[in-house]
Amino acid sequence: MPEVRTKAVATFPLSKPVDPKEIEGTVAEFVEEANEDILKRGVPEGGEGAEITSFEVEEDRVTMEIEGGSHVRAHEAVLRLRRALAERLGREHHVGVRGVIIERYTVEIEFDERVTEDDVGYVPMVDHLSVEGNVVRFEMENVTDDVLKRHVIDRIIRLIVWSVEEGEELATRVTKVPPGTVIDESGPKEHAHDEDVTEKAKELGYVKEFPGRGQWIYTGPMAALLEALKEIFLENVTLPLGFEPALFPKLIPLEIMFRMRYLHGLPDGMYYVSPPKRDPELFDDFKRELYVRGDLDDDVVSSLREKLRDPAYVLAPAQCEPFYQLFAGEVVDEDSLPIKLFDCSGWTYRWEGGAAKGLERVNEFQRIEHVWLAEPEDAERIREELLEAVKRVADDVLDLEWKIVVSDDPFYLEGRLLEDRDIELPDVPTYEFEVYLPFKGDREDEDSWVSVGSFNVHGEHFVDGFGIKHQSGGTLFTGCAGIGLTRWVVGILAQKGMEPEGWPEPVLKKIEERYGEVPEPPRTLTWP
Repeated sequence: MPEVRTKAVATFPLSKPVDPKEIEGTVAEFVEEANEDILKRGVPEGGEGAEITSFEVEEDRVTMEIEGGSHVRAHEAVLRLRRALAERLGREHHVGVRGVIIERYTVEIEFDERVTEDDVGYVPMVDHLSVEGNVVRFEMENVTDDVLKRHVIDRIIRLIVWSVEEGEELATRVTKVPPGTVIDESGPKEHAHDEDVTEKAKELGYVKEFPGRGQWIYTGPMAALLEALKEIFLENVTLPLGFEPALFPKLIPLEIMFRMRYLHGLPDGMYYVSPPKRDPELFDDFKRELYVRGDLDDDVVSSLREKLRDPAYVLAPAQCEPFYQLFAGEVVDEDSLPIKLFDCSGWTYRWEGGAAKGLERVNEFQRIEHVWLAEPEDAERIREELLEAVKRVADDVLDLEWKIVVSDDPFYLEGRLLEDRDIELPDVPTYEFEVYLPFKGDREDEDSWVSVGSFNVHGEHFVDGFGIKHQSGGTLFTGCAGIGLTRWVVGILAQKGMEPEGWPEPVLKKIEERYGEVPEPPRTLTWP
């Protein structure tokens, strides 16, 4: 950690006017005692506490200049002083202290090497920031009690240090097994063809591209294949392992994403929802613009935007979000553990931007989401049971070429990159179950594989964020595992071919049980 030097000019407003001379002696004694005791508490031998370097007493306030040390920063000192000063003045002079304002707060961070403004980047909530040589200096003015309580200054310091030193990659920091390590695999298999699944599916009318980026309309053959796979996984994985059904909302309030720290980590990977202002008259000019212009041009869209509220929701990017809210603030009885639920009631949405490509990487997809709450050993056992069951389906039912790798992207932990709070995590937060796509290239090329399932144990991450408690004070973990049905469909088509006669027999049997035969896509004179 670079050397951090802090200074504060703090004002403590008094509850009533006083004669400065009457309390000046008391404040002087307080300052001396604080420098010897209050501001040195918890400092190890050889460490530095904070120090009040000067003070001034006026009719309605006490102002102090404070220099922070290596173990007690100036703003931490202010919080310690506020209560102690209020108790002292109240006891001896019947005068209260009404909060605190730091009129000016200065921080200097000295690094080992030269720093540039580009290294530091954007820093919110600071009034002045400068970089000279290897020192970053910033100032904040009129820092309120609320900002101090929310530890904003500490987070600003961590942000600057992390930005300059470029931080560790998240996976390297939290995963004890090197990311990319192959844990298990089926071994190479022969594949009938190497046709591009997306192009061939479009040609056959199995899919048609929707106007939205990364969205598709799936017609009969694809929809039937997906539904058959859903039944197979439910019958062979989900239900035998004791997961109970649930219906989770897909419109998720921002507050939940904040508590998940998903907003902190992947704010650019979600669809945001802005509700309209509920006033029909307000939309009259929009309807008139739309009628007269006859098109969704910039002016019409701008008129609509003015009538929307700020974003208040996201479309579910992980599908498990409601599970943690279900238990938020609750105390869990040991006898009710483990709790295992699953949801497969709708779409999941992630904004992939330019990374959206074909049918294998889309913005809107179907999954079976498994979520559980358990004691640590059970949480990891449940994940292992899920992995083993999915392996059996991939081998014995679908006959696919697959591998399991240690993930380099435990996405749900991104928001903790800048935090130093201790929470318990598993040795490997995330495993990815991948299948080979022959049309993408050689199997030695990582780009030729696609993840069809993510198997996560979150440790205490969500338990901490949602205040979930164990009745006896023990440790609780959560976990989730998403079986990505949309990608499993791509995997089968890539390895078994586009024609139904090449699909695995158990899949065809499921389709025939439900539909009689594989449905044909609809046809017009001009499509497909």
